[in-house]
Amino acid sequence: MGRRRFFIRKNPGKQEAVKEWIELEGAEFYRFLRTDEAKGRYFIRLGNDGDSECDEIYMEVPKNKYRAWKADENRKLYRRKRNPCRQKVVSLSASISSGDDEDLTVEDLVGTDDSVTSDPAIRQIQTASLIRHIAELTPGEKELLRMRYWNCMKQEEIAEELGTSQQNIQQRLNRLERKLARRMGEKV
Repeated sequence: MGRRRFFIRKNPGKQEAVKEWIELEGAEFYRFLRTDEAKGRYFIRLGNDGDSECDEIYMEVPKNKYRAWKADENRKLYRRKRNPCRQKVVSLSASISSGDDEDLTVEDLVGTDDSVTSDPAIRQIQTASLIRHIAELTPGEKELLRMRYWNCMKQEEIAEELGTSQQNIQQRLNRLERKLARRMGEKV
């Protein structure tokens, strides 16, 4: 697991061409925060979006950059709370108690989809193909996919952010999905 590292400016009041930094670790940094020297100084967390192997790095920034970062963090938190994409992952072979002697599995209830293969090699080829086709999309199309499927935004939220109607977003997403399906060689 990564460790937390904190970087503070050595001379915060001076406008230097080359900034000097002091690296502190957890307890040392928290002691620093309780001093008068820490008042009016702002820190943001860089990178490490859930990657436990990497260090968490906190860095001192000017107030305006802190405000922008904080607003972005609040937006992300709001979206996660409003649009929980997180779903519970259950194995298809997981046993479900049916009340009689015969155990049912999730696969028995859900079935299987012929378009989804269990062969890892074929899935890898399909994934590589999809990535290649997404790379060929326009920046606007990529942004729409990112908002809908990466950020888990609802169509209404995307429409509000882009200043258009929900119907327009729905049409654009449908066209985009058909376009990708055609390029992937699937029947639409």
